[in-house]
Amino acid sequence: MMVTGPIYSSIWNVIDKQLQPTHIELVDDSAKHAGHEAMKGSTAKETHFRLKVVSSKFEGLSLVKRHQMVYALLNEQFQQGLHALNIVAKTPQEVEKR
Repeated sequence: MMVTGPIYSSIWNVIDKQLQPTHIELVDDSAKHAGHEAMKGSTAKETHFRLKVVSSKFEGLSLVKRHQMVYALLNEQFQQGLHALNIVAKTPQEVEKR
């Protein structure tokens, strides 16, 4: 069983509810960034994530608009200590073309 923290769970729940994805991958990379200059003095434990999400809600949107949508959805998580988010956002059709 994978142990997840509150930020991880919150990201997952927001993305799942708001984007109704056909696929989600969320990886906590925070440990790789502990001690980096930007993290000095921070008490947040969950700060860096990789998100891959496939959703029909991205249809007709540019890559920039997709990222803006995800960032807007996760505004609260950024306020709670999320520092960096690597996003791969695709439509189901884009995944099928591969």
